[in-house]
Amino acid sequence: MGLKKLITAVSEIIGYSVMFWFFTYVGLTQKLSQTPIPLCSLRPLRLDIP
Repeated sequence: MGLKKLITAVSEIIGYSVMFWFFTYVGLTQKLSQTPIPLCSLRPLRLDIP
């Protein structure tokens, strides 16, 4: 009984997180396609990558 509730809760959390990331991805791609960001603002994000 408790295990079934736990599985339901975990599946709901996973579903909500997937929806959240999906909408975030769609919003970001639409923003990028509408207003292109200059590459200079993206450069500090890549400094830690060798």
